[in-house]
Amino acid sequence: MNEISVSKIMTRKVVTVSENTPIAKAMMLMDTKGIKELPVVDNKRYIGTVIYYDFVSNAQVNQNEKISRFIRRVPILSPKDAIDKAIKLMVDSGISGLPVVDETHVVGILSDYDIFKLLINNHIFDNFKVSNVIIKRFPILRPEDTIKKAADLAAINKVDNIPVLDNFGKMVGEVALNDIFRFVYSQRTGKKGKKDADRGEISETKVSDIMRKDTSPTVVTLNLRRALENLISKKSKAAVVVDVDGRPLGILSRIKILSFLRGRDIGDQIKIDISGDFSFDSTMLLKAEIDRREKIFADVGKFSEIRFYIKRIRGQITSRYEMTANVFGKKRYNVKIEGVGEENVIREMIEKLESIAEKVR
Repeated sequence: MNEISVSKIMTRKVVTVSENTPIAKAMMLMDTKGIKELPVVDNKRYIGTVIYYDFVSNAQVNQNEKISRFIRRVPILSPKDAIDKAIKLMVDSGISGLPVVDETHVVGILSDYDIFKLLINNHIFDNFKVSNVIIKRFPILRPEDTIKKAADLAAINKVDNIPVLDNFGKMVGEVALNDIFRFVYSQRTGKKGKKDADRGEISETKVSDIMRKDTSPTVVTLNLRRALENLISKKSKAAVVVDVDGRPLGILSRIKILSFLRGRDIGDQIKIDISGDFSFDSTMLLKAEIDRREKIFADVGKFSEIRFYIKRIRGQITSRYEMTANVFGKKRYNVKIEGVGEENVIREMIEKLESIAEKVR
């Protein structure tokens, strides 16, 4: 991943706006182009970005107001940056579409969609299930809730799909942020389509009027790569995940999967943090090895958290690495391994941790 630069996969045709662009026009561009982030330029010089969550959550804003107060300073990428850096910035910022700036000019935009198109055929995803990655704390709606409540929940929780449940807790539909966005846009501009003609204000209209009833939620036991393929093929940011009885268990989102790739939230029992000079393949290898041994580490070794750090030893002809693991739990352990090649060091580290866990028994 470090050998692939942002310029290789970024989208070069970038839709931009100026700080004097009316909110209604910015929303129209987002709706018609299917984009979530708009770079803002002044005389072709990049000055910031506006994000769709901010518009949706401000239902009372004047459609003729300029976008200037919604401009954010988000992380930017250089065309020469590696994809690993892009993933880190997206995860740390929570923003899945970052402008690519050459000096002061926007030359592209890189989204999580672009990254996943590159990674989708990596079979290491087959080692994981959807249950490894889902967001388990998520908002819910009832059919009688208002669209304003749905918009507020989406903006606060930064989710793109919210399940709608009946009184028995069973999913009867879902509200997608795109549908909320489109409705809010129609209210602010007065450009209502046939579906919007008889609807009231956002604070009055019910969720049942816009929710999708013919949804195909993701099953919790589904292979992660298959689930990701479904998201990419539909160009969806997220999907509701259900059990075999159709009850929602969580949300699968692309930004959450990126976070997973960075080493966060690997399993249910152990908190994992991975940092340093890890390549994408090595990160996934480490995660797969931990996932297979999580019960041993958690139930036998009583590990509650492991922090991994790896650095490449400079000045060596061969690729030597030093890897440390700080283990927290019933006891605390500090482990250091040094060797040739990331894979060898990772496997040696896992064997060492497994040995420690077995001794606790």
